[in-house]
This record gives sequence, structure tokens and C-alpha cells, in this order.
Amino acid sequence: MLAGKIVSYAQGFAVIAKASDENGWKLPLSTIAKIWRAGCIIRSRFLDQMADAYAKGDNANLLVVPDFVALMKENHGALRKVVAAGAVGEFPLICLSAALSYFDSYRQAQGTANLIQGQRDFFGAHGFEIDGRGKDLHGDWPSTLGK
Repeated sequence: MLAGKIVSYAQGFAVIAKASDENGWKLPLSTIAKIWRAGCIIRSRFLDQMADAYAKGDNANLLVVPDFVALMKENHGALRKVVAAGAVGEFPLICLSAALSYFDSYRQAQGTANLIQGQRDFFGAHGFEIDGRGKDLHGDWPSTLGK
């Protein structure tokens, strides 16, 4: 739960930061965290740490802030076990599995966009790019698969 909660906050603050940047709102993420900390529903103890992290500078994703990196190193394994157990037991853990996927995608230089490029090429010959090998490449797809 701890790792899922941290990732959910990181993702939420990232969305707020992006909207703020795109719209020129200049939202103070540190102040938002402090306001939420004083609220009646969102009272996570991590909001103080988040407020401190944002008060120190830029609007970096919490998943790269040292305090939260350490917490995630300690706890992401438990999140994986819970999500895996939910999948095996056929229990929908929508928020926790989405948090795990976000965490994993944030830690990788290349993600599932590569798979999507391959699918687009297979179904519509749109081509794909491979680092170091060029753009507008096409797969050698068996002709029977697309029918």
C-alpha cells in the first residue's frame, strides 16, 4: 500500500505540474501539498515530505526525489507481490496495478511504445524506428497473420 500510495501521489503531482506548465498557472506544488495535509480527507504523512521536496526547487517527479527513491526501493517489491496475488486470484486491483505500471514505465528508457510501433506497422505498414538502425523500418510480417 505504501509504494502504491507514493506512486499515486507522484503521478497526481506530475499531472498538476504539467497542467501548470502548459497553462502558465505557476501552481506552487509545495503549498498544494501543505493545503492537502491540513484537509479532512487527504491527510497523508507523506505530504509534509512532498511539500519539503517541492519547496527545495523544481517540480521534479517525486519518483526521483531521494527520500522517495529510498522508500520505493524498500517497498516496490511488496507492491509487486500484492498486484501479482490480485492477478492470480482474479481480484481487480485497478489503482495498485496502475501505480505499479506507472512506476515501471517511469524507470525505463524505452517502454511499450515500441510494441505499439510494431502493431501499427503490422496492421497498417506505418513503419517504426529502432535506435541506431534508422527510421521508417518495416517488419517482415507473415502475410497470413494480418487476414
